Amino acid sequence: MPRADIPWVDGPQDDGPQDDGPRDDRSAHGVRVEEFDVVVAGVGQLNRPAMPDIPGMADFEGVSFHSARWNHDHDLSGRRVAVIGTGSSAAQFIPPVAGRAGHLDVYQRTPNWVIPKPDAAFGPMTRLALRFVPGLQRAYREWIYRYAEGTLYPALARGWSEGMLKKRALGHLRAQVADPGLRAKLTPDYPPGCKRVVIDSTFYPALTRPNVDVVTDRIVRITAKGIETTRGLREADTIIYGTGFRSTEFLTPIALTGRGGQRLEERWKQGAEAYLGISVPDFPNLFLLYGPNTNLGHNSIIFMIECQVNHIMNCLPYLSERGPMEVRPEAMAAWSRQLDVAMARMVWGNGCQSWYKTAEGRVTNNWPGPTPLYRKLTALPPLPAYRFG
Repeated sequence: MPRADIPWVDGPQDDGPQDDGPRDDRSAHGVRVEEFDVVVAGVGQLNRPAMPDIPGMADFEGVSFHSARWNHDHDLSGRRVAVIGTGSSAAQFIPPVAGRAGHLDVYQRTPNWVIPKPDAAFGPMTRLALRFVPGLQRAYREWIYRYAEGTLYPALARGWSEGMLKKRALGHLRAQVADPGLRAKLTPDYPPGCKRVVIDSTFYPALTRPNVDVVTDRIVRITAKGIETTRGLREADTIIYGTGFRSTEFLTPIALTGRGGQRLEERWKQGAEAYLGISVPDFPNLFLLYGPNTNLGHNSIIFMIECQVNHIMNCLPYLSERGPMEVRPEAMAAWSRQLDVAMARMVWGNGCQSWYKTAEGRVTNNWPGPTPLYRKLTALPPLPAYRFG
């Protein structure tokens, strides 16, 4: 059976009434050991902050924090703030920070493609219709899904809408940034979609504020008083790291052991992979949600997780009938070959580094096909991809 070692919290515990559920062993080493028939890992991909490797970070005398570990006790009003990073996370917090800070330096290594965010307000009649007309909410949601699938996915696959996406992004940049020098700084030199496309209508206006500078000079080191670039020191009393997440380290730091004592981190040392992004050979009764190659660059991840949950639920009856189940190695190998073929036509491997792929350039995060195909594949009966016993 899968086994989970969970750090035990010292202090009084109220265990409540005992039943025939999972076994709970408390060892002398402060570890709780529980046994389960099935383990489903739903820990996500974007939750462990990635900090940059910049000399002198520990020397900074001001306040610094990662955007995912926000210091809510630190008031930014009137501060001289430095933000390192300009990805999707930074695009969300830079506008409110720019409105509060005395001065904001935004350190940009690579510009992003940015398209406007459709954010129309519903009038009273539309709200009434959505509330009382049967099926209208579902139809509206389906329209959004089909539109994204029909226009954004072909762009990522280097198809008909790639030029349209680029034109829309450049038009958005021209409309919101009047200064040609700043526009040049914010214009990417790689295909749209190679990195995650930012969907936002407030990011560019924030960068044009008089109290904001976009800094593209290479960072040399961080000092006690600020950030030193190739052009000299820029003082700061607050540094916010908008540097993303350790996205390719799936399940880390959780230690999982499979058949024969095999460690999952060792199996994945060349890059994480799983059949349908859900199952791994030699790890029976282990299922993943939002696992390798199931992230999307064009549609809703909720859709993908719903497909995965349905697949896992379809697997559970087989456990009762036949015992432990795991994906066959040959099914995993065939899946990997199919992924490689599909990945070769996608834009993610073209001229940019992103959180979608490892340092060696292997794309481990994104799904390279249309989402209706993933729904079809996960809806198939788990046989004959799995073996039992």
